[in-house]
Amino acid sequence: DGLHIVRGRAQYGAGLFCKDVEMVIHDCLFYQNSVSQIDEDGDSVGRETSGGGAIFCTNSDLRISESEFIANQATALVQESYNVNRATAIGGAILLDGTSMIQCTRTLFRDNIALALAENGHFVNYSRAEGGAIRHEGKGVIQLDNSVFFGNAAVAGAYPLWSNPIVFGEEIILNHCTFFGNEWKNGYYLPTPPNGVRAATATISNSILWDATYSLEAEAVHLLASNVDGHPASENNLRVEPGFIDPENGDLRLRLDSPCLDSGVDSGLRLDLLSQARPIDHPGVGVDGAEVGFDLGAYEVPLEGYPTWTPSPTGTPTLYPTPTLTLLYDVYPDGVVNAWDLMVLLTRVRESKTEDLAADLFAFSRRWMTLLGD
Repeated sequence: DGLHIVRGRAQYGAGLFCKDVEMVIHDCLFYQNSVSQIDEDGDSVGRETSGGGAIFCTNSDLRISESEFIANQATALVQESYNVNRATAIGGAILLDGTSMIQCTRTLFRDNIALALAENGHFVNYSRAEGGAIRHEGKGVIQLDNSVFFGNAAVAGAYPLWSNPIVFGEEIILNHCTFFGNEWKNGYYLPTPPNGVRAATATISNSILWDATYSLEAEAVHLLASNVDGHPASENNLRVEPGFIDPENGDLRLRLDSPCLDSGVDSGLRLDLLSQARPIDHPGVGVDGAEVGFDLGAYEVPLEGYPTWTPSPTGTPTLYPTPTLTLLYDVYPDGVVNAWDLMVLLTRVRESKTEDLAADLFAFSRRWMTLLGD
C-alpha cells in the first residue's frame, strides 16, 4: 500500500515477483522498471527471454487498485552471429502464468513496452513480443475495471515468430476501460494482430477500445454497450470516434459532445478513475432518468464538463511542481499535479454528502509530495 517501486532491474518481475501467494496492491506506482536479457554466448542458437517489466506472478492471485504502471519495459535482444537467433519479450508491465488471476481496478497503464529483437543470425532470426502491458501465459482470468491503457507497445524485430497485442490472455473481462494509442509493431511490416486486446474469450462492457487498425480479436466475444474500433456498430454498441479531450497527449476524458456520453449500462461500478461518482445523467443525451446515464470508458463526465485551465497572468509569478506523466490525480486538468487539484478535492470533500473521499485525499497528498521531492 502506497509504495513507489522505481527503476528495478531483473530478468523477470523487476518490481515484484509473486509465487503461490495472494497479493493486494493499492495506491502504488511502478515506474521505469525493466527486465532484460541481452546476448548470452552460445554455440549455434542464441536465445534470450525476459518478462514482467514491473510484476511477474506465477500461480498467484493479484488484486491491484488505484495504481499506476508507467514506462516499464521487458526487453530481449540477440545480435550475435549464431545460426538461429531468438528473442522473446512478454508483459511490458505484468506477466502472469500458471493459474494466476489478476483484477485491476482504477489503474493506469501508460508507455509500457515489450521489445524483442533478434538479428545477425546466420540462418534465422525470430522475435516474439507479447503483451505490451499485460500478458497471461496460463489459464487464469484478466479482469480490468475502470482502467486506462495509453501509449503501450509490443515491438518485435524481423520475422516475428509470435505476435500479440497490449493485453493478451485466455480470458479477459473489461468493464469501463479505455484503450487508445496502443500499438504492435514488427520490423518487416508483416500482418499484425489487434493493437488492443487478444483472448480466447473476451467479455467487454461500457468500454472504449480505439486503437489504430483494429482493437480486439477473440474466438468468443461478448460485447455490451461499448465502442470498439474494428467491430461493427449494433443496437447497443458504437463504432465512432470517441470524442476524447486530447487523445494525442493521453487525456482520454470525454468531451461534452462525445457520442460515448450516457451510452452505457449499470455494471455496479459507482466511481470512475478520478473518484467521480457515476452515473451522471446529461439531460437530452442517451436515456434520461434516475440511475441511468453511464458514460463509456474509465471517466464519468460532470454535467458542466471539465474545467479549462487558464494560466496565471504573467505579472503574478507561479511555482509549478514537476509535471507528471499521469492524469490520475490531475483532477483540475492543467497537465500537472498541484494546489489546484488539492482545492478541487477539498471542495468535493466539503460539498459531497455521499462520497467518502478521505482515502483519495490522503493518496493525492502523498503522491503530490513525492512529485515535489523529485
